[in-house]
Amino acid sequence: MTQLEVLVSNFLRPFKMSASSSKAPITHEEINCIFLNSEILLFLHQIFYKGLSKKLENWPNLFIGDLFDFLLPMLAIYQEYVRNHHYSLQILTELKSRSVEFRNLLKRCEEKPKCESRSLDVFLTYPMHQIPRYILVLHQLISHTTPSSINERKRLETSKVKLEELSRTMRDEVSETENIRCNLAIEKLIVEGCEVIFIFSFSLITNNNI
Repeated sequence: MTQLEVLVSNFLRPFKMSASSSKAPITHEEINCIFLNSEILLFLHQIFYKGLSKKLENWPNLFIGDLFDFLLPMLAIYQEYVRNHHYSLQILTELKSRSVEFRNLLKRCEEKPKCESRSLDVFLTYPMHQIPRYILVLHQLISHTTPSSINERKRLETSKVKLEELSRTMRDEVSETENIRCNLAIEKLIVEGCEVIFIFSFSLITNNNI
């Protein structure tokens, strides 16, 4: 949640303000491509954290299976984020390479104390690892749940299975998307190469005719 708060408050919101200026170094469309549903992810974690904090008031009797029941239907948001991640970094790289104004804006944001010398790329990558962490946490929770707590154990095991299925789906989708993008990049290089050869050949023919 802290990582997402930094992503939204230190980068997303300043970028949005900058995009509304007269000489905007970034457009609202590019912001949406880079950050996608980051604010929704943050809101989701804030609700989950609030619920977890409330549950901890009853420590050591801790039953949080219902919190994962709430969380699981929302995790399709993560699926969208993960699917978009490579494209997000691609847009960011293009902006850094073509705009001095954007690089200056990014530098100011990354130099803020809350970033602790971490770049925007790093914060954009953090949510990518969250689903596997949930699975590990659920595995530990199940191992510490007593056999007498049948309903709680069942809830946690069901959540773990669903998260494992989601993790596999996300991994497959990312691999497929990467393959498509690699193929498109290769096709682009081939087309550009053919154009260069054509121009060079045409130039030789023209010179010979002259």
